[in-house]
Amino acid sequence: MKVTTAEIPHIIDKFRKTFESYWSSPEFEPYTADGLGDLHNALVAHRMGKETREHANFFDLEPYHYQKEILEKLQVERKVHHSDRNLVVAATGTGKTMLAAFDFKAFKKQKGEVKFLFIAHRIEILRQALHSFRNVLRDNNFGELMGDGYEPTQKSAVFATVQTFNRLSLSEFCTPDYYDYVVIDEVHHAQATTYQNIIHYFKPQVLLGLTATPERMDGKDILPDFNHRIAAEIRLPDALNNKLLCPFQYFGITDAINYENISWNNGRYDSKELTQVLTANDVRVRDVIFNLEKYTKDPMAVSCIGFCASKEHAFYMAEKFNKAGFHSSSLTSDNAKDREGLLNEFKQGKINYLFVVDMFNEGVDIPMIDTVLFLRPTESLTVFLQQLGRGLRLHEGKDVLTVLDFVGHARSEYDFESKFRALIGKTNTTVAHEINGDFPNLPLGCSIVLERIAKEHILKNILKATQMNKRQLINKMIHFKNQTQLPLTLQN
Repeated sequence: MKVTTAEIPHIIDKFRKTFESYWSSPEFEPYTADGLGDLHNALVAHRMGKETREHANFFDLEPYHYQKEILEKLQVERKVHHSDRNLVVAATGTGKTMLAAFDFKAFKKQKGEVKFLFIAHRIEILRQALHSFRNVLRDNNFGELMGDGYEPTQKSAVFATVQTFNRLSLSEFCTPDYYDYVVIDEVHHAQATTYQNIIHYFKPQVLLGLTATPERMDGKDILPDFNHRIAAEIRLPDALNNKLLCPFQYFGITDAINYENISWNNGRYDSKELTQVLTANDVRVRDVIFNLEKYTKDPMAVSCIGFCASKEHAFYMAEKFNKAGFHSSSLTSDNAKDREGLLNEFKQGKINYLFVVDMFNEGVDIPMIDTVLFLRPTESLTVFLQQLGRGLRLHEGKDVLTVLDFVGHARSEYDFESKFRALIGKTNTTVAHEINGDFPNLPLGCSIVLERIAKEHILKNILKATQMNKRQLINKMIHFKNQTQLPLTLQN
């Protein structure tokens, strides 16, 4: 394209600035004739990366540029601030486990033979973590699983479920300083007694906590276990701006259901009442299908996950969608034994709609998901971001994730504000201001469109939330630093 500064100087200016930003970016390495071998290896590694994962350990894996920044911040925390208990906040899909593996590799190289412990609450997460560590360390014999029937023959490198550890007598299993390096994954659970027992028992040289969201629904703060601060973070908006995740188009759709009269217990809607309302008649199913036809290119050709309120709701949705001519199924703990078969059919496109409940929050990675249905109000910010994250993985041929969130008349206790804050990122404006301005500060390539009545419901809910009780106010203060760049003052 030929352009001249006289006619369209802004194009030349944008080109120059874009070029300079790429030239200065740590993501790119300078190339010289001596680097031909490195270039060849990188190209080969990229091609191999599309085949079976077992091939990955033929290559030296290197952290991405943004991971290097986090690893450097961890080193600063330990060497400069003498902090050996550190928390890393990394959005779903940015490689939290790989970060831990690279950090441990550096620690192992410095210290020599060390003992290692990785704690998580699900065996699927542990299997993936074990695989990642073996690839980074280039050691197929590293580590053993513990839990779900697995018993380690040695204790030098263990990937254990938190449930298994809590059935043990920790003092009989090992001494508090036995492990040199301890990782606790999904550490937003850490305020639970099961996690606190482990955190307070072990005295490792390094304790590393990993989470996508440190905010908890109950207002409890996880930072005291990690020297009262986040060592390093890459939040969802940062990951989207760095093109590490697929952009989203989020539609807030007016839901005919009124949730105000449903009971509210322990920070959530009553599950039974919620199920009864959501399965009472076929009107809502008709609304869901109508909006799929309205907001997706072809509702018959999507790879869609629908998040439901209960097993009954998931079965109901799958049955109704099949009757409407869509290829659908449900996946719950009742048919978990069919999980592999259902997931394979989903990956092959034989099933377009998979309705789930509490099955796809953590440890499941299907990059082809291009549509997400929120068919119930999601009370927990952590669960909301985990569910959204199922569809944010990059995948060949997927340009954007379509999100349909059905927004009804919620109870005043329900928190819309934190959801939208997490999508927008840290700004010096309120969420209500962002909504009224049609979200001017969203990450690159992303959009949020709220239907008129849905928008009214959300703004009304946020306005009510400003009339806070003491507990809500304390919770707001705890998480203030995660929501804005403004200082924590009474006025702010």
